[in-house]
Amino acid sequence: RAAAEDGHATAAWRLAELLEFGHGGVHRDETEAVRWYRVAADQGCPQAQSGLALLLEDGRGCERDEAEALRWHLAAAEQGMALSQYCAACALADGRGAPEDAAASLDLLRKSAAGGFGPAQRMLADVVASDDDDDEEVVASGAPEEVSE
Repeated sequence: RAAAEDGHATAAWRLAELLEFGHGGVHRDETEAVRWYRVAADQGCPQAQSGLALLLEDGRGCERDEAEALRWHLAAAEQGMALSQYCAACALADGRGAPEDAAASLDLLRKSAAGGFGPAQRMLADVVASDDDDDEEVVASGAPEEVSE
């Protein structure tokens, strides 16, 4: 905690994870997790940006805000976070947090799949299997899988 309070992004991200999940003898507190994810996310930590986005999507520890969640997912996605690439692809396909954008969604889905993220690989395989010149429609109709990777 001391390192996080001193402004170290990695320490703030790790503290946020402990608070979010209640690990390491730390009392679970999603509101505090949001605060510490934000400290690290503001410093450019992609793991914290992704974690913050997930809490914002669900309204855990904070008000639900799909637009802000998408902004943080996109920030993490730009740094190669495959989970956030997938989540942003799903949001853009469904028009959550921004207007629907099938082309951007498909681009992010491809990046996530190339990064080895299983749900993105499976969804992209469905796009390829559809083989019907309308790849974006498959992405748009694909509901996000429960993410456990």
